[in-house]
Amino acid sequence: MAQPITSNDSGPVPLDQRTADFIWRVIVVAFVVVLLLVVGAATYVALQGKTPSDFLITIFTSAVAFLAGLLSPSPVQPKSQKN
Repeated sequence: MAQPITSNDSGPVPLDQRTADFIWRVIVVAFVVVLLLVVGAATYVALQGKTPSDFLITIFTSAVAFLAGLLSPSPVQPKSQKN
């Protein structure tokens, strides 16, 4: 049975791993959806014979940068030792 969450003066209650994983999954899915929508919008605009706006390009590069940042190693974790 789950323990009741009680507040204390030391700060926010830490999340369990399952909840943290769910939050990260929602964030990543949201960025992928934004990326797909921007690609679709830019494709539609390009098919109309126009140039995609700077706004679409900015959103696209921001979403790609966020998703690429998830693949880079964490700077706070120690590097693995080579044997």
